[in-house]
Amino acid sequence: MLVVSLSFVFKLTLARPLVGAVTVLLAVLFTGLAWPWAAEQSKTQISAWLSDASLMTDLSVILSFDVATLLLFCRLSVAHKARSPRARRLRQVLECYPGLLIFPVLFSLLVTLIFSLPGMDFALTAWGLAATLGVAIPGAAWLFVRLLPERELRLEVLFILNVMTALLGIVGTVNGRTAVEAESSVNHMALAGVVALTLLFALIGYVHWRILNRKNKRFTPRH
Repeated sequence: MLVVSLSFVFKLTLARPLVGAVTVLLAVLFTGLAWPWAAEQSKTQISAWLSDASLMTDLSVILSFDVATLLLFCRLSVAHKARSPRARRLRQVLECYPGLLIFPVLFSLLVTLIFSLPGMDFALTAWGLAATLGVAIPGAAWLFVRLLPERELRLEVLFILNVMTALLGIVGTVNGRTAVEAESSVNHMALAGVVALTLLFALIGYVHWRILNRKNKRFTPRH
């Protein structure tokens, strides 16, 4: 849920202001209008949903579609001005797509808040959360833009977040069902070998980077 929320906010930082405003308005309206369904839920029912392997597998289909769509958006956003008109139109369409996973996340947040505030009016709780999101989401997007002013860097973060979402989705949908039982003991020699190889190749990469930097400085013309 946290990774999906971060991905949603980072995508807003890459969208046009009008598209971002409409997306935030859609999230606010969904949160405020979903209180009749959120009030009917129970902790027992939600726990049963989370432990239902078939439901989690169905949810993974939506997750895969969302991840594939956002990864394609990242791919088309790299130097999109130099691409064909068809690619630019597809990017504009994907820019308007807010993602489907953010709505279950908002619904879960609303249900949790209703359980945490017993005795409060459900509609008041929902619209209070909606108003908070209407301020918090643009504020978080503004903060990310200030922290990462480079558009390409925000694209890279969005790409990494969606890769993490895909990996977490695979782990979450397995739900304890594996084809092979894991070993109870740790092979310390194998672990030490992996660490040693990682450090060795990191050192080789660092030395190679330093050599390239020296060559670039040597051949850089002076003005």
